[in-house]
Amino acid sequence: MTGNARTIRAWFGVFVVLVFGAGVATGLLLHRYLEPPLAADGPAPLAEGAAPMRLMALMADELDLTPDQQRKLEAIVDARRQKVGAFRENLRVRFQREATEVGAEIGHILTPDQRKRFDALVSRLQSRYLERSRP
Repeated sequence: MTGNARTIRAWFGVFVVLVFGAGVATGLLLHRYLEPPLAADGPAPLAEGAAPMRLMALMADELDLTPDQQRKLEAIVDARRQKVGAFRENLRVRFQREATEVGAEIGHILTPDQRKRFDALVSRLQSRYLERSRP
């Protein structure tokens, strides 16, 4: 293999690793900001509505809300919670689809042996990610 061909292969390899790394980093960031944190003693606070309930109680106390204002505030928070949940789910599905498509595109340019190694690499990185995302 000529020096020029090696250089091109090296740069291509770096490019593939960077694209893959960017995808993993994006996944980590999206997961960190879009998934509710796990509580040590049970379900995530947002899943149970604890955080919005605490916020509403704080607002009721700090702002001296009337009972009518408290009911309206609760309705607003409930409606937004549903919208944010739907947005989060839509984004999660879209991200998974994009990650699958990128992996498939990369797989098309690899030899069968490289594909096996790539699949093993992806599996290993996903396992590390899952281990780190657990409390």
